[in-house]
Amino acid sequence: VGSGNSWAPRPFGCSSAAAPQPLPSPFGRSAGPRCPPRCAGPMEAAQEQEPEGVETERKLLSRHLVTAVYRGIEKGREPMLMIFPPKPAKDWAKFEIEEVLEYTKEGEYGDEQLKPGESFAFVPVEASSEVQEKFASLTSAGEGQKVRLGWNHDYVTTVFTADDGKTSETKSPERPVTLLEPI
Repeated sequence: VGSGNSWAPRPFGCSSAAAPQPLPSPFGRSAGPRCPPRCAGPMEAAQEQEPEGVETERKLLSRHLVTAVYRGIEKGREPMLMIFPPKPAKDWAKFEIEEVLEYTKEGEYGDEQLKPGESFAFVPVEASSEVQEKFASLTSAGEGQKVRLGWNHDYVTTVFTADDGKTSETKSPERPVTLLEPI
């Protein structure tokens, strides 16, 4: 304080170059800095859509083919993630495994084989258009429909490029549905 330094801390969520203005206080002293009326900071940026990345690598870890029974739509637990702003719950299509037809584990970290009675779920709106169409006809028949269901467990590398040209890379698992057909 009083060192002649023009740097001043900004409140959380304010990345504006404009200097924060002190808040009025009923006690005659400043209540601390505040963000200017319109601030394009990380809070607003977090509420925008996520940037699109470019997939650079996809490794197959395991492949599954089962017969299963459609058990309906369940809300996901995405709102429980410790992130801000909270994500809305996704609609997950849930299937109960009846029989395992094929299973291969290609990588060390592939999913284990599911047993009869266990379940598998996926988000239909995130599936391929072909799977979405088949799922729409499946839901019209209602719960209890028996299906042949196939999916892969992949490890996907995605590269993102920021506006300033810097790149970042993410590696995460994906379980795309490869087959969905009524039996």
